[in-house]
Amino acid sequence: MGAIIIREKHIRVSSQSTQHRDKKFKYALHPKITMSRYTLVTIFLLGFALIILARSWQLQITDYKFFQKQGEDRQLRIITTKSVRGAIKDRSGYPLAVTTNMVSVWMNPKKLDKKHHNLTRLLKSLKISKKKFAKMANKKTRFIYLKRQISPKVGVFIKSLKITGVHLQKEKKRYYSAGSLVSQIIGFTNVDNKGQEGLELFYDSLLQGKDGKRKVLKNRAGEIIETVQQIDQEVEGIDLTLSIDKDMQFFAYQSLRKVMKNTQADSASLVILNVKNGEVVAMASMPTYNPNNPKQRSSHGLRNRVITDVIEPGSVMKIFTMAVALLTKKVQVNQTVDTSPGYITIGDRTVTDVHSMGLLTMSDVIKKSSNVGISKIALKVQDKHMWRILYDFGFGLPPASGFPGESSGVLRHYKQWDNAMKVSLSYGYSMSASLLQIARAYGAIASGGVLKKISLLRTKKINTGKRVLPKKIARIITKMLTRVTEQDGTAPQAVIDGVVVAGKTGTVKKTSSDGGYTDDKYISLFAGFAPADNPQYVCAVMVDNPKGGRFYGGSVAAPVFAEIMKKALFMPQNINKL
Repeated sequence: MGAIIIREKHIRVSSQSTQHRDKKFKYALHPKITMSRYTLVTIFLLGFALIILARSWQLQITDYKFFQKQGEDRQLRIITTKSVRGAIKDRSGYPLAVTTNMVSVWMNPKKLDKKHHNLTRLLKSLKISKKKFAKMANKKTRFIYLKRQISPKVGVFIKSLKITGVHLQKEKKRYYSAGSLVSQIIGFTNVDNKGQEGLELFYDSLLQGKDGKRKVLKNRAGEIIETVQQIDQEVEGIDLTLSIDKDMQFFAYQSLRKVMKNTQADSASLVILNVKNGEVVAMASMPTYNPNNPKQRSSHGLRNRVITDVIEPGSVMKIFTMAVALLTKKVQVNQTVDTSPGYITIGDRTVTDVHSMGLLTMSDVIKKSSNVGISKIALKVQDKHMWRILYDFGFGLPPASGFPGESSGVLRHYKQWDNAMKVSLSYGYSMSASLLQIARAYGAIASGGVLKKISLLRTKKINTGKRVLPKKIARIITKMLTRVTEQDGTAPQAVIDGVVVAGKTGTVKKTSSDGGYTDDKYISLFAGFAPADNPQYVCAVMVDNPKGGRFYGGSVAAPVFAEIMKKALFMPQNINKL
């Protein structure tokens, strides 16, 4: 048994050795086949490496400038696409402010061809001096404007010059078709089309809309080759339709120019409101400016004096003192007041009339504009009642017209009053108000005692307003105001043929530098409405420091009222309302 086992192991071992020898023998018989495979693989790898090296050499050394130029010539950029600013129109849809297409010229000083033969022609077309251009060309920047917002025609010429480093850029510019007629209402935008003054400023976010963004491919000249992606779509600005009537605005402008010329006044203003809905249909001030000319945008001409400037309103305030006295039954319509001897002393203050007027009815106090008469009436009224009616009529409060910088004026609380101040307030001193506030308050009388909200935008909403005076008393005040324009009243020059006018004059001494009042400088005022029996429009006129001997409200401001109101009332669309 043991011998047999030993033999099997021997046989198994011998078999394995034989297989190993056969394998070695097999490889020994084909040495060329083995070597050729290794060589082919090695040659292939070396060749592939040489191709990569050659391509790298070509890209980085041989074709470097070519590919650099291609990279510079075609660049992906995200650009802002400007929205179109909304238009501003008058109440009939006539465009007063629109956006036009313009071109701006910029350059890259680092790539500017400073020896280009067309540089002189470029500077001449842009009206830039060589000295200024040299300074700009030496700046260490890649972007600088040469000229903003030039006409597309000039832009075409500049492009034809083909000056390396000089580029064009499309832009928008605001254009004001009515020029100085409505400049103090609309205002203007800056070179980037952002609102700076007036309604352009107040409604800037609505007018502006929303800019868009897109990804574009540009060439070396900065020109867009292709739009790759629209990221954000631009949204156009909202158009504004104003309550202003361009024709009535023109009439107002003409009337103010005329009175400025005739009286050599420092300034003049007027405003016309629609009695029914409180809309401003005309508003003008002199001096003014042309918003299309940046050089005219001076501080003196910019102010919309109707809204921002305040004055002591003088005798136009007497009707409110009369109204509160009637309302609180401190006086009766048919009652009289003795104004003799033409003056009255309250504390350390003496109030005077032009001359002694004797015994006057309530209506005559307004008709003759008696300071003494209205002072005696005011002393009958409680301070808080007098303050309340002035406050309810909008004095001491901003009129909320939607115009930036509007003034609220000054009306002290009645707890700060003494008799001297109350008397002073009764005829429009010791307080201040804007012309818009005065017109609005007169509009409340015209509408039967209802104070309307002011609007510079055309609206279809019904303006119900707020009742501040019983209708009966408003009618009594209206009747008193019609007597002012009678021949022996203070404003016969406010008369319009065929129309009954209701109004009141005001002649205010201007303050002096020492805190008192001057004896030779005045503000002339007139506020009123027409037709008195069915009021359509209310108008307030102010002329500051008229010269030449005439300064009373009845002789300076009242004729302006008559001229503009006649044109307004007899416009074709208004004749059937008379």
